[in-house]
Amino acid sequence: CTIHVFSTLESSESFIDGISKGGNNVVINLVNRAQIIAYDILMRYPLYRVADRFDKNISVLVVGAGTIGMEFAKAAMWCGVMNDYKFKIRILDTTDRESEFRMKYPYFDDELKNIGWNIDYKFGVVDVNSSDFNQMLGIYGDVNYIVIATGDDELNINVASRVRRYYLKKCIRDGVPTGDNKLIEFNEPFIIPVISNADYYHILDKSAPDSNLCPYGSHSNIYKSETVNEWPVDVFARGIHNQYNDEAKRRDPNAYTSEYDDNSQTIKRSNRTNAVHILYKLKDIGIDMRRSYIGKDGDLQKKEQADEAKMLAMGYKPLEDRETLFRYLNNNKKVLSDLCKLEHNRWCVFELLDGWASWSVDEVKKVYASKFNSNSCADEYDHKQKNALLHAAIVSNQNLPEVSQALKQDRHNLVDYDEIVTAYIWKKGDGFFDKVDSFIKNEKDYVLKIYYDPSMLSFDEK
Repeated sequence: CTIHVFSTLESSESFIDGISKGGNNVVINLVNRAQIIAYDILMRYPLYRVADRFDKNISVLVVGAGTIGMEFAKAAMWCGVMNDYKFKIRILDTTDRESEFRMKYPYFDDELKNIGWNIDYKFGVVDVNSSDFNQMLGIYGDVNYIVIATGDDELNINVASRVRRYYLKKCIRDGVPTGDNKLIEFNEPFIIPVISNADYYHILDKSAPDSNLCPYGSHSNIYKSETVNEWPVDVFARGIHNQYNDEAKRRDPNAYTSEYDDNSQTIKRSNRTNAVHILYKLKDIGIDMRRSYIGKDGDLQKKEQADEAKMLAMGYKPLEDRETLFRYLNNNKKVLSDLCKLEHNRWCVFELLDGWASWSVDEVKKVYASKFNSNSCADEYDHKQKNALLHAAIVSNQNLPEVSQALKQDRHNLVDYDEIVTAYIWKKGDGFFDKVDSFIKNEKDYVLKIYYDPSMLSFDEK
């Protein structure tokens, strides 16, 4: 029996995890609309996609920091954990959301320093219908990715239209003529108004199909059987979880493992965030992907040719042989190390925004004094304290092996977590690329096309 619970309440995860399932035949699936919208947007419209036109600077503006807006802002912070791209985010609301943020995460800035990472983020209080809002837009002139989620569909549409006109005027005035009587080239920010009503959504979606104004979040986007039963993010998350289980069993046949659906809601969400970030990891090492049209429709063919021309203009080349990529990722130790470190940083930011805090080795040993006094290392999960939300692995990549040695008597024990889940990307048979293929095959006349940046990846296709 599967019971689907629809809720955006913060307490819903703990509440569901605390319910007695009455045996192994009941699964309770939490469907959180705010998280689905945030994660879907970040996968369908990656932050880096528009940043390529802005010297790899990701500059996000969130207008409206209620349930959906704040969920997106937090997800954008861990999605923006990339080495090759700079990231900053500005969050505006009519309410002082910074005070709420500081209340929930009082040591966030200090913890970021502890892991050796920095996030450029700021909050602002402004009425979107006031002249102060225009002044804010002027201050944030370099914004290139905008999400508007005020909680009111009409207001979201109006604000999106005003914001687009504002930045369009700015871009045109700042544009540089290309010569030969061609139109001025300019870079327009990508704008996503969150629209719930299906009628509003379809009208706005069809009104400017080629523009950078792209609505999302309609009930028709979210409340459908695919999301409830086979949400792509969950498919990838399940694969990551299975990858971890397989590796645990390989190392210890007696190791405890659980099915994905039997995990706590928090663990499921952790796997989901890992799944969303796969695209960002690949982009960070020079891999980009597109859903490519191969049918006979003339208009779609022209669009496909234009999209590929943009990729080639950025210096990317088509990757014809996927095995080449897999061999490269398996054999290039530096790339593997960079990916694992990136995953650790992303995981740390996610944990901090989930309310967790770092837990020093001395504090851990104090709690488990009897074990360490008897020269015994802590058990598998003794490096974290769930009730207090303390975790010893929330440290910098540089310090992680030392923490692992002190608590597990093995420098690689805690580091291995990042390596295991990252390896899902190039797993054969049931890995990330295979799952993407299976989704696209359901869409007639479309295939997955992979591009690579030769300045970042030095493998020889031949």
